[in-house]
Amino acid sequence: MRQTDMRQMMAVCAITLFMFLSGPAARGDYRALNEKGNKALVEDKADEALKYYKDAEVEKPKQPVLDYNIGSALYKQNKYPEAVQRYTRALNTDDPKFQADAYYNSGNALFRAQQYAEAINAYKRCLEINADDSDAKYNLELARVKLKEQAQKQDKQQQNQQNKQDKQDQQQQDQQKQDQQQDQQQDQKQQQGQQQNPQDQQDQQKQQEQQQQQSQQEQQKNGQQQQDQQKNDQEQQQQQDEQQNGDQNQEQQQQQQKASRGQQQKMSKQDAERILNAINGDEKKLQKQLTRFKVGTSDAGRSAKDW
Repeated sequence: MRQTDMRQMMAVCAITLFMFLSGPAARGDYRALNEKGNKALVEDKADEALKYYKDAEVEKPKQPVLDYNIGSALYKQNKYPEAVQRYTRALNTDDPKFQADAYYNSGNALFRAQQYAEAINAYKRCLEINADDSDAKYNLELARVKLKEQAQKQDKQQQNQQNKQDKQDQQQQDQQKQDQQQDQQQDQKQQQGQQQNPQDQQDQQKQQEQQQQQSQQEQQKNGQQQQDQQKNDQEQQQQQDEQQNGDQNQEQQQQQQKASRGQQQKMSKQDAERILNAINGDEKKLQKQLTRFKVGTSDAGRSAKDW
């Protein structure tokens, strides 16, 4: 988009011309403030220029030239909607060339705000007043291209949004259909359960009874096993007790036998001594008898022969 520096300078000249035509009473602070604002705007000091223009507006309000220049300062600050409002107020003049410039700058502000349809209308109004404005023609065609691109982008966004919504709707429908199918299957199962014939009911009852019997048998079996185990434990404990008692009895017998053998050994020694003494006495006695017998035998040998 083309710049509008020349049209801003033209507005500055218009302000100066208006000051001279309004006479000395209308000049003074108003003129000085506008000149300071124009200088600051040319130096790209939009904040400072806006301050001077608004101070001048206090001195002389409702001036189309001031609205135009305030709109230009707001445009520099990227405040496009506010700038359009000031350019629109600046149209309140009988100068066609000034009106064309106000339409042109209003179109630029609308273009920057991406309000391409409104910008096209503003450029058209400018060309209605000044058909030879090449900048307005260029910006008009550029705004039309941008408007077309914007429409295509919006259509694409809407289509994507619609596709997304359709997908969500389809997913919701599929979920509802799946829920209905599950409900139908559940209802069918319930109906089938209610419509079972007596034989099936008997079989089912029989199966339940068999399961109960098996459960009872298992419980009895477990109980019998527990009893058997307790009995075995008692028998083992009894055997251990008997074995322990037997070991104690055996140990007592061994101790008694040991004590008895000790006594027997002691008595045998005494008896042996008595027997030995007795044998010694008998042997001596026998030796005496033998001696006497030998002597007698010798005497007998000296007797007469009996042959």
